[in-house]
Amino acid sequence: MLVGGTEDVDSMLVGGTEDVDSMLVGGTEDVDSMLVGGTEDVDSMLVGGTEDVDSMLVGGTEDVDSMLVGGTEDVDSMLVGGTEDVDSMLVGGTEVVDSSRAVLFIF
Repeated sequence: MLVGGTEDVDSMLVGGTEDVDSMLVGGTEDVDSMLVGGTEDVDSMLVGGTEDVDSMLVGGTEDVDSMLVGGTEDVDSMLVGGTEDVDSMLVGGTEVVDSSRAVLFIF
């Protein structure tokens, strides 16, 4: 549901699942994702805020839940066989989440 907002969702899925639910009221949301056998779930409610989610999942699971009121959120993540869960509520603040996870198996 967009009320005076802007939403940009770019995704490339290869055997993955992506679920983006958003309600924008005068906000801006930018979701860029590349999924390879992963699962991404983005739920957001923006009121006059800005959200930028960039993610690359390879066999991982990402869950981003956010409520922004006049704030700015930037989530950058690279998951390789990992699990990431980001829950945030911003009221007039700024949040930056950068994560890089890798699980390597050497036989």
